[in-house]
Amino acid sequence: MYRLSSKPEKLSFDWIFDRITQEEVYVRYLGFCELNKKFTSPLRNDAKADCNFFWRENVLFFKDFAQNKAYTCIGVIMHIKSISFWDALNEVYDSFIGNKPSTFFINKKIERKDKEYKDVQVKIQPFTVGDREYLKSFGLTSELCKEYKVFSINHYWINGDLKYAYNTYNPCIGYYFNGKWKLYHYKADNYRFIGNTSHSDLQGYDQLDWTGELCIVTKSMKDLILYRRFGINAVAPHSESLSAWKDKIPVLQKRFAKIIINFDNDNAGVRATNEVLKEFKLDVFYLPEEKDISDYYKKFGFEQTKKLLEQFNEPKLNIRH
Repeated sequence: MYRLSSKPEKLSFDWIFDRITQEEVYVRYLGFCELNKKFTSPLRNDAKADCNFFWRENVLFFKDFAQNKAYTCIGVIMHIKSISFWDALNEVYDSFIGNKPSTFFINKKIERKDKEYKDVQVKIQPFTVGDREYLKSFGLTSELCKEYKVFSINHYWINGDLKYAYNTYNPCIGYYFNGKWKLYHYKADNYRFIGNTSHSDLQGYDQLDWTGELCIVTKSMKDLILYRRFGINAVAPHSESLSAWKDKIPVLQKRFAKIIINFDNDNAGVRATNEVLKEFKLDVFYLPEEKDISDYYKKFGFEQTKKLLEQFNEPKLNIRH
C-alpha cells in the first residue's frame, strides 16, 4: 500500500511515475498500450502499421516511424490537447493521483522501474571499418574514444542471456562509465540504446578538468566528446528531465566560471532547456543550422566547426588533432 504524499510545488516526470505507471496513461489517452506489436497511429490518419511502443532507460516511448517522432506519454497528451509540458503533468496528477484516497494499492507494474537491464556484460573488439567511418564522420578520434571509454561491441549479455552478436548490418558501440554500459546500435531505426545506466549519471563527468572557464551541458556522448576535441569541457545527462541530474549543476558551477546549456535545436530540446532555465540562471547555445554539434560537424566539417566554437574560447581553441 502506498501513502499519498502531498503535491510538490513543482511536478516532475519522475515524481509522477514513481507513483503511477506510464502504461495506464497511454491506455487512457490512446486506448491501448501493447509492446512488441506494430500498429497504425491513433494521432493521425494512418493506413500503415508503422508505430510501436518501446522502453528506453525507464521511459516508455510511443514511436511514429513515418513521421520520425517519438513521444512520451506526457508528449502524447501535449499533442492531443495542444497544452504545455507543465499543464500535461498537472492533468496527469489530477486524473491519476490527486483524486486517489490518502492510501491506495500501487500498481505492481512500476516495481520494475530498474527493469530488465540490471546486469549487462559485454565482449569488446577492435573498432571495425564501419565503426571508424561512423566515428570519424562526427570528428571523434581514436585517442578521444580511448579517453572516454568508447568501445566496439562484439557480444553482449543482458541478465545472463546472450542478446547480441556483432554483424555489419547492426553494429554496436558501447560507452562505459561508473561500472555501467550504455550500448548504442547506431544504424538501427528502433531500440538504438540499451544499458544499465541511471538517469542521475552524468556522461563525461570523470573526464572533466577540475576547474575551468567553461563547461557545456549537451545531449549526447558523441557531442560532448566532440566538444572536448576542440578543448571545451562538456558533460551530457542521460535524461533531459532535469529532476534526475539537477543536483550536479551547483557542483559544476563551483568548478567552472560559466555553464552553457546546449540541448538539441528541436521542440524536445527547447522544452528541456526551458525546464533548466526555470531553476538556474545559465547561458544557452543553439546550433544555427543543425540540431546538435556532431551533426553540424558531419555537415560542415572541421574548419567551419572550429570557426563556430572559437566564440567560446578566445583567442585560441586547444584542439586535439
